[in-house]
Amino acid sequence: MDSAPAGSSEAAFDFQLYRYTPSLAAAVVSVIVFAALTVLHTWRLWKAKAFYFTAFTVGGVFQTIGYAGRIWGHYDKFSLGGFIIQAILILVAPALYAASIYMILGRLIRTVKAEHLSLVPVRWVTRIFVTGDVVAFGFQAGGGGIQAAGTLEMYEMGEKIIIAGLFVQIFVFGFFVITSVLFHVRLLRSPTDTAITGGIPWRRYLSVLYVTSIIILVRSIFRVVEYLQGNSGYLISHELFLYLFDALLMALVMAVFSVCPYVVEATRHHEIALVGFHECVNNLTQENSEALLAWSILNLLYVFSISKQLSHATELTSPRLRKDRLLGVEWIPMVRGIDAVLGPHYDFLREGRMAGALSLGNWHELNLDDHASDAVDQELCRLRDAWRSSGDAEVYDEALHIMRKCLMYAKQFDTMDEETLAQWGFNRAWAGPMAFIHFAPQQYFTLLHQRQPHSLIIFAYFGAFLHMLDDYWFLEGWGKDIVGAVDELLGSYWQPWICWPIQTVGLDAAGNT
Repeated sequence: MDSAPAGSSEAAFDFQLYRYTPSLAAAVVSVIVFAALTVLHTWRLWKAKAFYFTAFTVGGVFQTIGYAGRIWGHYDKFSLGGFIIQAILILVAPALYAASIYMILGRLIRTVKAEHLSLVPVRWVTRIFVTGDVVAFGFQAGGGGIQAAGTLEMYEMGEKIIIAGLFVQIFVFGFFVITSVLFHVRLLRSPTDTAITGGIPWRRYLSVLYVTSIIILVRSIFRVVEYLQGNSGYLISHELFLYLFDALLMALVMAVFSVCPYVVEATRHHEIALVGFHECVNNLTQENSEALLAWSILNLLYVFSISKQLSHATELTSPRLRKDRLLGVEWIPMVRGIDAVLGPHYDFLREGRMAGALSLGNWHELNLDDHASDAVDQELCRLRDAWRSSGDAEVYDEALHIMRKCLMYAKQFDTMDEETLAQWGFNRAWAGPMAFIHFAPQQYFTLLHQRQPHSLIIFAYFGAFLHMLDDYWFLEGWGKDIVGAVDELLGSYWQPWICWPIQTVGLDAAGNT
């Protein structure tokens, strides 16, 4: 197929398997990268029993073998076997990634109990998109197989079929993104109880879907343009474009989904636990209220310790998500929602086996007027001048009062004798910042969600207090990151009001460590 007699249609077509010698170095690096990512995903899949992700790992196998075919092509650029291996397997691998990505949306919708908010009935979400993906995969694989027949006529026919398959893939992916975005918007407008209090980072999961879908869409569009240009086109004649718009992008998709196996396993167990949590909430009694409280405490530890690791990849491409996480868009309603769920049985819990977990000791006896104001408390009191003329001054004053009391509560443990400490119970210094989330007025958190400057100033001090507990493993890094996020949002005009938090967490005026 590489050459034909002069005067024939094949000669006029000037078909060549490769219009360059495939790069050995690029192919070897690609094989190593895709092989490593595939092994990682396979091990993670097996460890977490997440078998719905099988197609994704098979896609990684296809990529690895496909680029091995390009190594073959480097040593024998006229070999039809090596050409077919790399052409077909590299072409169809993203369709296998897509199959697993489609399944994630359906599982997420069910997890947050938001079936009524989906554009497509949830029982059809996976079926419709995976079926479309199978069609796209079939067209692309079939077209590649027809091209392997070795004649000009078959090559051109296969090319048209491949283009049709790529258009199907683009259409299905486009519809998938629209479905995901509409579900996202509806869930933001009408959040379910599970989305608010379940501790599920559904915004980050959706962001992963957006990022990976867009990456695969860009790659598919590149492939359509490449095939429309034909065998002698500019894109197919320059190897750089294959690695830039296919290999690099697909490796990025696999990397986005690559998180530590223990994090994946923790996430799987968390999803299982959520099922039990919702069963308890729907049938809440005194008997199971203690188990629900215990789960809520463990869930809080899970959210703080795991969410940073789960969100790292998506936050690199979406800084807004990082700010949402740090400012508590998800975890603050979750913490405050525990009261609403357990409120009816609070008296029983306070007298039962979980009493120690609920007690804040002398919290209600603490009186700010009975204690001398230290330098930090004076710094807090200075903040009143920032919102003195604000229409929400009363809300900010109440939030500030709670924060000063939280600081007083936490500081008493620095001078408490060992005997008193032994009698105290579970909630000590670490409970101080969480008490602020618990007792501060709801109006304040509404203003914080709106990113009002005065609310952010107070929250910067919350971050600084949280940083004082940085040696608690589940809070490590949170305080400093919160102050940094607030500093970025407020800018230089408001920075004089948050100098103390910035210095406390070890940032400079520019927000650097």
